[in-house]
Amino acid sequence: MSLKTMVSILVVSHSHDLAKSTVDLIKEMKNSDFILDYIGGDHDRRLGTNAIEIKNKIKEIDQGDGVIIVPDIGSSILNARAAINLLSAENGNDASEYIKVFNGPFLEGLLAMVVVNDENETVNSLMDVGLETVINWKK
Repeated sequence: MSLKTMVSILVVSHSHDLAKSTVDLIKEMKNSDFILDYIGGDHDRRLGTNAIEIKNKIKEIDQGDGVIIVPDIGSSILNARAAINLLSAENGNDASEYIKVFNGPFLEGLLAMVVVNDENETVNSLMDVGLETVINWKK
């Protein structure tokens, strides 16, 4: 009998410390055993993001059910999208089918997705959960 895999979630931040602290806080609210990881800063831990490093982290944590990338701001969103494009070119498929970039409230969206993630969730259903925080935010 094989174990059911789950959607992995990757926090991407310009700051290593922010990414690590965010995951440290949010992982306390996990209800299921899935991969919640982070990448932050450049290779020297200075502020920044790097599409190739994000791509490599996605490959490391993807268990087969996909990955949701939760970026903080600006170029982390662009580099997350670039990483997906790099994976598509590398694998010869459309990686955006199973890897999504969440572009909503950073902490609130992440928290909502982490709390509900389990073996029944998909990348798309978790994206809907995260986007629901945007709708509720505007109320």
